Amino acid sequence: MTILVLLLSLALSRLFIYLTGSTPETAVLASVPGALSQMLIMAEEEKRADILLVTLTQMSRIILIVLIVPFVSGFFKPASEANALPIEVDYISTIFTPQMLIIPLAALVLIYLLNKIKFPASLMLGPIIVLIIWNLTTGIEFSLDLAFINVAQILFGIRIGLQIASLMTQLNKRLIFSILLQNLILIFGTMFIVFVFQLFTTHQFNDLFLSAAPGGLGQIIVIAIETGGNIAMISSYHIFRIFFIIIVVVPIVGYYLKYLNKKRAK
Repeated sequence: MTILVLLLSLALSRLFIYLTGSTPETAVLASVPGALSQMLIMAEEEKRADILLVTLTQMSRIILIVLIVPFVSGFFKPASEANALPIEVDYISTIFTPQMLIIPLAALVLIYLLNKIKFPASLMLGPIIVLIIWNLTTGIEFSLDLAFINVAQILFGIRIGLQIASLMTQLNKRLIFSILLQNLILIFGTMFIVFVFQLFTTHQFNDLFLSAAPGGLGQIIVIAIETGGNIAMISSYHIFRIFFIIIVVVPIVGYYLKYLNKKRAK
C-alpha cells in the first residue's frame, strides 16, 4: 500500500509539471507525501528545485489532511478492538552517560563521509543511520526530552515561515490551483487504493485509510484517536513509510535528480 501511494504521488508529479511549468526536480520533491522536512532538505540541495513550490505543496497537504481526512473517517467510524499498551521510554536527560557523546561525533563523521561521496540528504540520513546502529548494538533506547523537541519544532516552523515569506511574491492563482488540485487528487486517489486494498484484507476501512493517508504521523494519530482507529496499526504503517521514504525513496530520488542533471549537461 505504501508503494502504491508513492507511485500515485510520483505519477501526479507529471501533472504538476504540466500545470505549473516547474522542473521535474520541483515536481518530484513536492509530490512525495508525508515528508515535509526530508523534501525541504533535498530542495535546498537541489539547485533546480523551486523551494517555494515544494514548501507550499507539502504544507498545504498537511492542512488539507487535517480538514478532509477526519470528515472521510467520520463516515467509517468503527471502533477498533485492538489497543496497544504504551511502552515507557527513558528521556536522554535521565540516562545520559559520557559514552553517548559518540552519537553526535559519529553522526558528524558520517555526514562528512556521505558528503564526500555526494550521497543525497546526508545531513538528515547521517544521524538517522548512526541512531539505528546505536539502537541495534547497545539496546539503550531513549527519547529526546519534550523541551528539545518543542524548541526544534519552533525553530523549524520559523525557518519555513521565513522561507515562505521571502518567496510569496512568486505566488499566483495558477500555482495555488495546481497545488490544491494535486493534493486533492492524491488524497482521494489514496482513498481509491484503500477501497481496492480492503477487498483483500479484513481490516476496517477507517484503519486502512488513516494508515495510507498522505499526512504526517502526528496529525493522523490525533484523527485516529478521535475516530476510534487502531492506533498501533496506523502508527506502524506511518513509521514504516517514514523510514521507507528516508532510507529508500530519498536516495533514489536524489540519484534520479542527478541523472536528470547529467542528461541535461549532455
